[in-house]
Amino acid sequence: MRILRLLAWAALLALIGLAAASYGQLPAEIPAHIGLGGEVTRTSPKSIHGWFALPLIALAVHLLIEGVGLMLPSRPHWFNFPEKARFLALPKASQAPVIEEMRTLLDITLLGTNGLMLVIQYHLWRIALGDRSDGVLLAVAIVPVFLTPAILFWLTRVTAALEREEARLKSGGA
Repeated sequence: MRILRLLAWAALLALIGLAAASYGQLPAEIPAHIGLGGEVTRTSPKSIHGWFALPLIALAVHLLIEGVGLMLPSRPHWFNFPEKARFLALPKASQAPVIEEMRTLLDITLLGTNGLMLVIQYHLWRIALGDRSDGVLLAVAIVPVFLTPAILFWLTRVTAALEREEARLKSGGA
């Protein structure tokens, strides 16, 4: 298991663990929505389904993306990216290095998404306990700022892998 995939799973487990560990400390009313300034704009009664909604959404998204990653070798047409037609024109054996880059892209996406949800859940917990935690709010804003360029950068790596495989085939490489 590659390190990014392991870190994505660790972030998901940390999210679920945080939700479980913090549930008993929550007051009767918990934040249901927080405005851009960090103020609670809506609350809801403490409930298991309300508090664990974000971890369950994260788990569902994680399993869906992991499933797509597992199916990529047998169903590469499911993955949408620039130059898809060129990729699908490659022989199956030549698709493997490109698929590895695609899997890494999925791992980066999962790590960023799970990390962001973990920070949001932590922020909700701190707010529920009465802490303003502006630093956490800043982290919620910063994670997508770093995640988006990472995803775009890795898309260029997918394209570069595609070009390497096309060049290898053109030169008669096996």
